Amino acid sequence: MEKLDLYTVQGLQRLRSKQDPLADNAVQALLAAPEWAIRINEWENLPERPDPGMPRDLAGFLAFYRGATWNPDAEKISRAQNFFEKHATVYLSLLGFYSLPYTYAFADGAQVLVRSKRILENTGRRLDETLYFVLEAFRPGTFLGNEQSLLTLAKVRLIHAYSRHFIQAYVRDWDPAWGQPINQEDLLGTNLSFSLIVMRGFGKAGISCSQVDIEAMLHYWKWIGYANGVDVRYWPDTAKEAYWLEKRIRERHVRKSDAGTLLIGKLLQFYQETLPTSVPIQLLEGLIGHFLGAGMADVLSLSKSKLVPDTAYRFLVNTGFFTPTGSLDSYPRIRRFFEQQLTTKYGEPLLLHIPVPNKRS
Repeated sequence: MEKLDLYTVQGLQRLRSKQDPLADNAVQALLAAPEWAIRINEWENLPERPDPGMPRDLAGFLAFYRGATWNPDAEKISRAQNFFEKHATVYLSLLGFYSLPYTYAFADGAQVLVRSKRILENTGRRLDETLYFVLEAFRPGTFLGNEQSLLTLAKVRLIHAYSRHFIQAYVRDWDPAWGQPINQEDLLGTNLSFSLIVMRGFGKAGISCSQVDIEAMLHYWKWIGYANGVDVRYWPDTAKEAYWLEKRIRERHVRKSDAGTLLIGKLLQFYQETLPTSVPIQLLEGLIGHFLGAGMADVLSLSKSKLVPDTAYRFLVNTGFFTPTGSLDSYPRIRRFFEQQLTTKYGEPLLLHIPVPNKRS
């Protein structure tokens, strides 16, 4: 069966009831034995083998990363990593000005973000954690023998499972019509927003990306998705497949919602308060609207602006998340600059931690 044959209304609808049982079972084990969450947060790398006494479902989750079949195309992986290293400043800025607002326009998926509350109550840290996750995922050598990033990818997967548990256990107004929280269709859509949508954003900022670059990035995010619990049987291998999958999901879910309006309002407020260069809200809305396009901008009630690509590029570089004093043209430099910024901001290095729950009685 060709991938395009999977991208039907019926096929995608089935994915709304599918989640990630391996991670969900691991979180149930952590809820019963929260001391293991503390230990995981102390690790620097995934262990070679399960620790004595580790709960079976948690051991099974971690065994996935040791027993998984990692057989990526080395040329595509290297090309994607080189592209990121060359364009990291713009890539990370596009996550904030394009990818995140893009996800807010998806009404059903936005319900999860509002109810998990982290993005509403601590927008800045949530955004910083997203940038940290992407920087970790693009460590040179990842998927080609360097396993240092696998712990972060596993933590992100567990955080998703904690969010699913929280919503299913405690949220009383969840509408079954939205599908299961953080389901496989939503995971596919989020993975597209960090890959295809970012590459599309480069074009809108006047930086050309070849089909080879786009398909290398899709291949890279296939393996990030695999590590994050995405069912990669549905993941597109070609630019054509990605175009149709994104289009199908967008047509199914982009519409006005109170959740989307609340999320974009919080994001704009955060940008106005924290960006290194002061920008009127109309210009911020115009920048985001430029990348989203008129239809999605209207869904989020954003002012629309017809920016020319070089103006959009200058916005990203000069009013984005970085104010470099020197060239950030290599992974070590961008990583060092990012870590210095966040250590100054938080008083300590930013690390991604999974929740430590109170032990259930």
